[in-house]
Order: sequence, then structure tokens, then C-alpha cells
Amino acid sequence: MNKHLHLHQDNGVAWITMDRPERRNAFLHDMVGAMTDMAKALANDESCRIVVIRGTGKDFCSGSDTGTLDESAAQTSAERAQRFDQGMATHIQPLLRAFLTLRQPIVASARGNAIGLGGQFLLFADLVVGSETLKLILPQVKLGHVFDHGESYLLPRRIGSRKAMELALLGETMKATDAERFGLVNFLVPDGDLESRTNDIVGKLSRMPPVALWRSKALMRSAETSDFETQLKAERLHASACGGTEDFVEAIAAFHEKRPPRYIGR
Repeated sequence: MNKHLHLHQDNGVAWITMDRPERRNAFLHDMVGAMTDMAKALANDESCRIVVIRGTGKDFCSGSDTGTLDESAAQTSAERAQRFDQGMATHIQPLLRAFLTLRQPIVASARGNAIGLGGQFLLFADLVVGSETLKLILPQVKLGHVFDHGESYLLPRRIGSRKAMELALLGETMKATDAERFGLVNFLVPDGDLESRTNDIVGKLSRMPPVALWRSKALMRSAETSDFETQLKAERLHASACGGTEDFVEAIAAFHEKRPPRYIGR
């Protein structure tokens, strides 16, 4: 699909790998569309239970390739504004929507720099496994720009409004230990343990009943914008649906029989 993006699926797990290590996995224009297409394909893939995003080399993702922005310097003010508007409407925002609406849990496995768009991948992930070398960098304000990958919505909800405002106004680096302290990273590990810990988390998710897993994610996501009564209705809806599955019966039987459950995803 794209020489810098690879999708490998195995036993219900989709592994998306950003593979441009010589540029710290910075995104080119065509990579954005290719990754959006991957997300849309996975949304319709009933065999896919979990999605993992990772990068090759020493860095997770250094955002958009700034080399592609140099030509904008020769444009007029109106032309530059129009270019940014069109790019966000037709490329960046569709990418974000495609991943934020995936029913499958998204795991980010990250080391090194997560800059701009790379930082946003951490924000829309449901679980983040981070190396001690991980650094979140949202430098837009230092570049005469503002958050443009949905950070203004997700960042306060992930790390709190005060810390989010600090990053927005100062554009400073958040180190791995702070990312864990503020709840952006779930599992912080030595760099050499990143792959094994990621595999461990993916293995645990793979052993969960798929319908309950997906509906648990849906509930937690809806809670970000719902009031209490609306959320109670959502819990009633999802709990009833789970109670009607064969996997629910199997889970109870396996518990009483003291054996590993055998889930079928319905």
C-alpha cells in the first residue's frame, strides 16, 4: 500500500508499522492517506480484534516531514492559509476520525521522539507502552502555529487542562517519566523491553472476549463527552448486548470449571 507503512495481521492482531527510520518516521503527504485507508479497512475487518501502532528505528514518529512545507514560504498569506485548511480537511482530520472511530482497542508501542502527529497517535491510542527514551514534543507554537491534529480536544482529556495548556503555550518536551505520571503512558519500560512488554499486553487483550472488549472501549470513549444519565443508558445498552452473547455464557462456564475460556467473538 505504501513503502513507508506496513500492515501485518496475525491471529486477530493488526500491526501497523511506520518504516522511515532515516527520517525518524516522519510522514510524507501520501503516508497520511495510506494510513487512513488502513484504518478504514480494519474497521470493516471482523477478524481484527486489536490494532498496534509502532515505528522502526530509534523513534516512534517525528510528525509531518517539514521538508514538504518549505515551498509554502513562497506562497501568499491567503494561499498558505488555504493550503493548511485543505490539508487538514482532506488528509489530517480524516485520518484522526478513522482511528478514533475504530471499535478495536489501539495499542501504541513507542520509543524516542513522538512529535506533532506522532504525539497524536499516542493520544488516540487506548493503551500506550512506552520506552524510557520516549519524548512527547508538541512544538507547534514555536513554529508560529497551533495544535492541528486534534490535540486541543484529546490532550486535556488525557493529561488534564493545566498540563495541556502548558504544552500548548510553551511547546516544551514531555519526558517519558512525566508522560507516565500524567497518565499518557500506561506501561513504562526499559528500552530493551519495549517489544516484549508490548507483546505481553497484546497477548492479554487477545485473550479477552472480543465483544466485551470492544464495548468496554466504546463505553469509556463515550464517557468523555456524556452526562451521567446518558452514560447509564449506554451501560444498559452495552451490558445487555454482552449478556446476550455466547462468550458471556462461556466465560461463566470457564470460571466455574476452572479452565481457560474459549471465546468465539459472538
